[in-house]
Amino acid sequence: NIHSDHRKIQFYVFDIVNKEPQMRRSIIIEKLRGMSPWLVVAPFWVCESLDEVIKTYDDLISMGYEGIIVRHNNAPYVKKRSTFMMKFKPKKEDIYEIVGFVEEESIHGVPKCSLGSFVCNSGDGNTFNVGTGFTADQRHYYWNHREEVVGKSVRVKYQYLIPKSKKPRHSVFVEVIEDGNST
Repeated sequence: NIHSDHRKIQFYVFDIVNKEPQMRRSIIIEKLRGMSPWLVVAPFWVCESLDEVIKTYDDLISMGYEGIIVRHNNAPYVKKRSTFMMKFKPKKEDIYEIVGFVEEESIHGVPKCSLGSFVCNSGDGNTFNVGTGFTADQRHYYWNHREEVVGKSVRVKYQYLIPKSKKPRHSVFVEVIEDGNST
């Protein structure tokens, strides 16, 4: 049975797997543009210098894009992370109040006696969790001192604020600030 909205599905093409270098693969993909309303070829720009990359990045971020992926034009297709391809997304940083904490759990739901995340106040009554960016030692330390950090400030890096909730998207722990001093 096919869902009644099946014609709304679109497939986005970013790359093609073959032995050709990046620029040739991009030309092959470009030939697919307009072949089907369900096939969308991701846009790409050719930049000749770092200044052009930075300008393109700034232009696309101002247009609402999440970020860019910069690829070397002679790079082969690699099925893993590679120095031929780099992702750039904006990062912002702010300070929030810690209002609670969540214990880390194993994949089976067993408590691990270490910090899973800080619960923070977004400044407008909403809360959000920060659970990445901690070392194992920090997780144990903050779990053992969890009551002491409630009410303190935490520096958080993130990509952007979610418009309606004002919560940071993809938040990452940087540091706890105690009495104006970083820890």
